[in-house]
Amino acid sequence: MSKICTIILVLVSIIAYSNSLQNGFIMDDKYIIESNPLVKSLANIPKLFASNYWANTPYEKDVLLYRPLTMSSFNIDYAIWGLNPFGYHLINILINAINSILVFLIIKYLITNPAIALISSLLFAIHPIHTEPINMLVGRTELLSTFFLLCAFLTYIKRYNLLITIALFLCALLSKETAIVLFVLFILFDTISELPKMTIAEIFKKYFKIWFLFFGLISIYIILRFLVLGGTFSQGGQAGIFQGKNFIILFATMIKAFGRYLSLLVIPVHLSPDYNDFLFSHSIFETNVMLSFVILTVTFISAIFLFKLNPTITYGIFWIFVALMPVSNIIPIGAILAERFLYLPSVGFSFFISGILSSISSKSIKIISTTLIGFVILIFGILTFNRNFVWQNEYTLWLETAKLYPDNVKAHYNLGTVWTNKGEFEKAIKEFEKCLIFNPDATWNPGKKAKANVYYNISLIYKSKGENEKYYLELIKAFELDPDNIDVKNALSTYHNEKGLEYSKKQNLAQALAKYKQAITLNPKLIEAYYNLGLTQYKLKDYENALNSFNECLKIEKNYANAYICIGNIFYVKGLYNNAIEQYKKALSIDPNSKEARTNYETLKNLGKFQ
Repeated sequence: MSKICTIILVLVSIIAYSNSLQNGFIMDDKYIIESNPLVKSLANIPKLFASNYWANTPYEKDVLLYRPLTMSSFNIDYAIWGLNPFGYHLINILINAINSILVFLIIKYLITNPAIALISSLLFAIHPIHTEPINMLVGRTELLSTFFLLCAFLTYIKRYNLLITIALFLCALLSKETAIVLFVLFILFDTISELPKMTIAEIFKKYFKIWFLFFGLISIYIILRFLVLGGTFSQGGQAGIFQGKNFIILFATMIKAFGRYLSLLVIPVHLSPDYNDFLFSHSIFETNVMLSFVILTVTFISAIFLFKLNPTITYGIFWIFVALMPVSNIIPIGAILAERFLYLPSVGFSFFISGILSSISSKSIKIISTTLIGFVILIFGILTFNRNFVWQNEYTLWLETAKLYPDNVKAHYNLGTVWTNKGEFEKAIKEFEKCLIFNPDATWNPGKKAKANVYYNISLIYKSKGENEKYYLELIKAFELDPDNIDVKNALSTYHNEKGLEYSKKQNLAQALAKYKQAITLNPKLIEAYYNLGLTQYKLKDYENALNSFNECLKIEKNYANAYICIGNIFYVKGLYNNAIEQYKKALSIDPNSKEARTNYETLKNLGKFQ
């Protein structure tokens, strides 16, 4: 029976996600995998155990995460598949299938009914809420940590070798930090399992030494993590969602978020890759907050009262709440609501369903209930299969998100980028402009840096359309918001250099000088600006400053032939012919085909203007 159930779980899992194999790299996949040199060699695996999860990405300084096992799995993927996303998606699908089998084995052990265990684990295997962590390849942090966590849990409840359990627990922690909840899940399991026979004090006495071992493991892990990352919690935008908000706002908002999580487990519709349009709640008396509070309270009380009926029901509900605690923002994280955060909690949902089904004594009711769950599994499978198409690429994902959630700022930003890449500039500008609308109650609004990126993207659109004045005005807006943005500074520098050339052609040399100097201030490495500055100074017979400008060119690029030619010209007008000849020789050694260097050299040679 178990073998048949295993085959069914694997087949159903693969079929439900088979169309995701055509999907590409998306969202954070591009930073963590596609453009990350750390994952492109097996020799880098040791480095991953001493590196931030976000190493070599723009978020390395702001986000402190330690997930070396997950990153190592990407190294192995790259060694096999290169940058073919097919293989990465295949591995995610297989891990989810294996996790489904583990859920089946655990439930079968808890209720000793393979049929109910199969039905409950099928819910886990194809739950639509899992489409994010399975389709977004970096969602493997959820998949892999859950794999090791379930393995550790299974070995623990079956009382296998404790050292194996500890090793698996550590692997779960090294895959994702949220696996720390396993410690609480162990305590809850031991307590619920023993409560009918023992008091709390007796349970504590019996399991204290074992629990202390796990506590020691967690302590060692936290120390290791601190030593590698040089800190404990993320800084900046990733940790600042509730910055400046009081406890009431945090509590009310997270109560509402937990209510939404429960609703997504039961009715997984209107899904989104980003819930930044989820609004802050300023009072516990708001309708949505009170409704969520009532649902959570009833659920929690039900867990206690249903304990005598079936402890698995109680444990399933507690599992959901405990698994959500790391994402409750008690410790600030970079999101209030995310579907990937429900991957581990949904295991508890399967426990809950199995407990309910196994508690039904009436044969007719059990048949009806099982049939109903079977129908739900079918609906979930269809929803999951269809949702995979949405995750095909950035265009399909953000177009669907913007349709479902018109106030989702990130959807409009990413859709604007998509339209830009497609050459649909008018559509892109409209999407970018929607990103600039501020909602004081939104849990995420673009800050100064984010707005600067919006204006920068709009500027690039105007540049591609040849509307240079609008291009410049958008760049200025971006620069005023984020004067340290390298892309913006470099773009402005290039713009000023090009304006300088325009002034030079019109013989407006004073304004040309000013523009070149502005370009250099913004980007001291822009060699063209130094060169053009030197040419203008030469025209104005300001030879000393021109010489300095050309020498700056050579500091940036020592083989810049044109700079040597110009320095030679300065020496020529000063009557330093030998020095001029040397400069022309250097230019010709770099570029033997330089007509100007050859002509100037031959002219001096024919005139005998050197010794």
